[in-house]
Amino acid sequence: MSAYALRDLDRRDYARRAWWNIGSYFFLPANFVRHLTPLEGRGTAGLVGQYALLGVTYVYYLPLLLTMLISMVRIQVRSLEAQILDTLTKIALLALFVQPLVHVAGSRYWTTAGPLFMIAAAGFVREISLRHSGQAVVRERLNSRDDALSRWLRTIQYILAGTFGAVLVVLGVLAI
Repeated sequence: MSAYALRDLDRRDYARRAWWNIGSYFFLPANFVRHLTPLEGRGTAGLVGQYALLGVTYVYYLPLLLTMLISMVRIQVRSLEAQILDTLTKIALLALFVQPLVHVAGSRYWTTAGPLFMIAAAGFVREISLRHSGQAVVRERLNSRDDALSRWLRTIQYILAGTFGAVLVVLGVLAI
């Protein structure tokens, strides 16, 4: 199937299709509503409901998406628990973000990543609010084993954030 799907594709075509899939995956969160139309069509009330649902979805989804994307390139250092959660969230999101690169992706698929979007966004907002709270954020004291784990987690977070950014840059260059 993979060979069939990729036949006659050069790098530019692949990159453009990948960007199309990424756009569909991330920027059309309620597109499925258009596909759930009754056979007889929608009446006025149905159309109003459809557009209301689209509007409400974008109102909460776009800030969540933006915050999650920023969190993908930020590093958590507040506590060992925050580092573990951020690292695992980045790994899980990167695994889910492979789909637009290898398969058609659309609005129905982002819902699998939605809970992870929230975890990533909440961790980022919490980190920023602690930094700007006026209270000095004191890093917890770690024993030598936990300190070593913290250093490894920080390194892994940098690698994951770099990987995320590098993939977007490479796809952007290939699409030109």
